[in-house]
This record gives sequence, C-alpha cells and structure tokens, in this order.
Amino acid sequence: MDEEKLHQTILEALNEFAQADGEVKEDVLNFTRLVWAGQEANGTSLISLKQRLGDITAEQALLLDRVLENMNDPDLNAQLKALMDEKQAVQEQIQAMEQEAAQSENRMSRMAELREWMAKLEVNTEYNDEQVRMAVERITVVDAETIHIKFRYPGLEMDKKLG
Repeated sequence: MDEEKLHQTILEALNEFAQADGEVKEDVLNFTRLVWAGQEANGTSLISLKQRLGDITAEQALLLDRVLENMNDPDLNAQLKALMDEKQAVQEQIQAMEQEAAQSENRMSRMAELREWMAKLEVNTEYNDEQVRMAVERITVVDAETIHIKFRYPGLEMDKKLG
C-alpha cells in the first residue's frame, strides 16, 4: 500500500472531521443536556430515593419490633417482607443511578477534552502524525483501495477510498 496515498486519504478524513467542528460542538451541548436530564430517572431524583431508603429503614425498625412481639402474625410478617423487598429495590435504584452518574461524569469529561481539542483542530495541507494519533482511534485496511477510519469522537466512523 502506498504510504503517500494513505497519508493523503487520512489527511482528507481529518480535514472533514475538522470542518465538522460546529456540528460536534452542538452534539456536545445536546449530550450535556441529556446527561443533566438523566440525573432524574422517571421523575425520581437520587436525593428522594435516599430519603425513601431512610424512611423504609425507620419503618422496618418499628415493624421489626412489632414482629418480635408477635412472631406468629402473618400480616406483620408479610408487611416486613414487603418493606425488605422495597428497600432492596430502592437500594438497587440508588446504586444504578450512582453508577450512571459516574459514567455520565466520565463521558462529560471525555467530551470536554474532545471539545477543547476540537477548538485546536485545524484544516491542514500536510499530514501530521501527532494530530492523527490524537483524532483517530483506529484505521483498518478494508481492501487495497479502501480504509475505514474510526475517530475518537464516539460514533464517528468513515470509509475512505485511497486517492
């Protein structure tokens, strides 16, 4: 494979990527909005879930005292079981929301880095290996005339014919 053709094709792809700057910035803003909106799932915030967990724990303690006084009462045992199940479900929701928040924070950080880098990205007339390494995650040779380029920007991939 001709290295000069390869470099020229990669340069063309990078320049297309650099020209998409406005589109990327809009995607970043949309992504940020989605992340912030995702902090409340089904109208339930993490704070309200933690408050509910505290309420359930208090209810559970009171009910447990009643169950210990009257161990044979099936209604009290059923109520205790229902509270335990609800508590576990709330704990799982809290854990899922905390994991999602951590993942969202990580994604936002990566997107902020990309935004900063995109501000520095310019259309070039010459191949620049450093810029390629910063922008491109992977280049795959499809066949003798085609390469597949996957950019670090999530979801952006393109096939380019060698010039």
